[in-house]
Amino acid sequence: MFFIPVDVRNHEIAAAFKDGMLTLTLPKKPMERTSQAIQLN
Repeated sequence: MFFIPVDVRNHEIAAAFKDGMLTLTLPKKPMERTSQAIQLN
């Protein structure tokens, strides 16, 4: 398993490859001052 850290404080977009496609995921809570992780399957 691989994870891409997302700093939602900077409104960054997480990019993850899944099923051969590039998926861009926006943070659900842009103003939340915590980090989230997007799992690469």
